[in-house]
Amino acid sequence: MTRILLVESETQSGRGVAGTLRDDGFDVLDFRDGRDLFQRVRAALGAGEEATPTAVVADVSSGAPCCGQMLRAVRDSDLPVPVILAAPPADRDGRAAAYRLGADAVVDRPLDPDQVLAALELVLMHRAD
Repeated sequence: MTRILLVESETQSGRGVAGTLRDDGFDVLDFRDGRDLFQRVRAALGAGEEATPTAVVADVSSGAPCCGQMLRAVRDSDLPVPVILAAPPADRDGRAAAYRLGADAVVDRPLDPDQVLAALELVLMHRAD
């Protein structure tokens, strides 16, 4: 099964994104806090391939220490785990920072379920090539 780790600080939009992804066949583990997500990613990366998430979707500030730590942990591993970050549509600096940190895609904040699903499909398709 395709396991997605999702952090969304806004409960309603997080439930919408998680529900849409589950409806589309993804196994979603959702978090409300970037620190919890970082701990889970770090644990999953050390637990072997079967525990490794298929992708990470995070609506946390690209400048937040936990976001940078999480991205470094993913990129330092040899596992091809795509990371999708969210940023406000008009925050060009935040979007650029997310890509510099190693994000595979950046979507609009607040998270839109259809946009997240499309970004996931795109990054997973590229990882499969």
